[in-house]
Amino acid sequence: MIKHIQMEIYAKAEQAREIAQLIVDAAHVNADSEGLVCIVPVNDLLWIHDKRSATDNDFQLHR
Repeated sequence: MIKHIQMEIYAKAEQAREIAQLIVDAAHVNADSEGLVCIVPVNDLLWIHDKRSATDNDFQLHR
């Protein structure tokens, strides 16, 4: 049985590649099947509690 971790990270589009690279750098151990990092565009996210679309300001990379 193959075990894996799946994470969902929401970020501004212009920060997505940088975040993906940070994950790759942190996870890399030079093993054969280390896995994948996938960047997928999201058209809209809706907050249930106030029925509004999420904005770019809701998702910031803080270093």
